This record gives sequence, structure tokens and C-alpha cells, in this order.
Amino acid sequence: MKKRWMIALSLLLMLSACGGEEAEVETPTTNLEYYEEVEKLEAKMYTLDSFKIRKTEDSETLVCDGEGTKVKVANPNPAEYEVNKDGDDIAYRMVQKVEDQIQYHTIYYKNKGFYQEFSQMSGQVDTISGNNDALIMNTVFKEIDTNYYKVTKEEDGENTKYTFTLDKAKKYNEKYPDDRDNKVCNIVGDYVNQKFEITVNKDGYIIDERLEETIKYTSGETVQERTNVVHYEFYDFNVPNEINFYFI
Repeated sequence: MKKRWMIALSLLLMLSACGGEEAEVETPTTNLEYYEEVEKLEAKMYTLDSFKIRKTEDSETLVCDGEGTKVKVANPNPAEYEVNKDGDDIAYRMVQKVEDQIQYHTIYYKNKGFYQEFSQMSGQVDTISGNNDALIMNTVFKEIDTNYYKVTKEEDGENTKYTFTLDKAKKYNEKYPDDRDNKVCNIVGDYVNQKFEITVNKDGYIIDERLEETIKYTSGETVQERTNVVHYEFYDFNVPNEINFYFI
């Protein structure tokens, strides 16, 4: 009988020990961690020697017009960007059709100085100020407060897509009331909705960024909503472009 009790006690102790081991619970990735992942991916684009960007925009913004306001419509023609790096030197060119003319704007960062040239002023080089990193990734994704966004990360074939959706617009507008205001024109801008989508290829480079947002503008007694859609495509990674530093 004593032996049976010893066996039973041993079994009971074993079961208790098993029951006391808690299974490891995977901690969900937070919104901020997803945001920091995207920041690192954007920083990785700086490691490329060259690439191209195609930007398309379908946007309407309420702006000043004398003593009143008007709706400014973005150029519907795509803008083509080329980026070349040579060590710390950068050449960055934008080409876009404006009405019936092809215009370009080239910015050079060389010898720790900025220079720019416009097609309208051929041969003229102006010195400008700024950050050379901004030449590479001047895109739709911006600094956001992730507390007001729903953030997801999902596989899309060989790619990975991050989506940031503003799901607390009212609270966001209360927290950041001046984010889309135009003080000069006395225009109050509030977010109705906003969504960023960032797609990354299997090699960890961003290939697509898209912004969709609706802004409610209030100017005096006039209230109107306007929608912005901005799309960036990144391609031809490390394929040398034709931009050079020929006149510097």
C-alpha cells in the first residue's frame, strides 16, 4: 500500500510540474515596432548607388487666392526621378511634362555643397541648402503618431506590405489641430481618413509607396472635402543613370 501511495504521489507531482509550465506566448508586434521597421527599410534605400522613381499624383488642395481661396489641382502627368550616388556625392533629377513642355530640375550634392539647375534656366547653377538624404527618399511616408493608426504587416507573394490606417481621426485632429491648417489663408484642415501602404521586395528594398487621404477644409462658412492620392514606384536598383556632375 505504501508503494502505491508513493507511485501516486510521484504521478501527482509530475502532473503538477507540467501544469505549472506556462506555454510561451508570442508578444504581438506593436504599431511603433512596425513603424520603426519601415524607417529602417527607408534608410536601406540610402545604400543603393542608383535607382529610379515614378511619382503619380491625383490631389486637390485648398490654397490662398488673393483674399479668397481656390482648389489647387496637382499635375496629373507622372514625374520621373533618377538618383545617382558616388560616395557622398548625389545627383538627383526630376523630369515632368508641365502643360505642353518637358521640364527638368536637377539637384547636385558635391563637395559638401548643393547646386541646382532648371530646364527654364539652362546652364545656370544656384547654390541651395538642405540635407542630402532628403534627395533620396522624399516620399509620402512621414513621421506619424502610431497611437492613432491601425498598422498591419502581411505577405503579398514574394513581397511584404505594411499598411498604416488612421482609425482615430477625430482624436488625432484634437491632438494635432494644426497639422493641415493654413494659417495665412485662415483655412482649417482636418483629416477625414488617411492610409499609407509601403511594399517591400524580397531583398528588403521598398518598391512601392502609396498615400490616400481625405481632408476636410473649413474656411469661414465654407466646408469642403478634398482627396489626395500620391503613388511612388521604385525600380532599376543599382542600374547606373545618365546623370553626372559635368558642370561642377
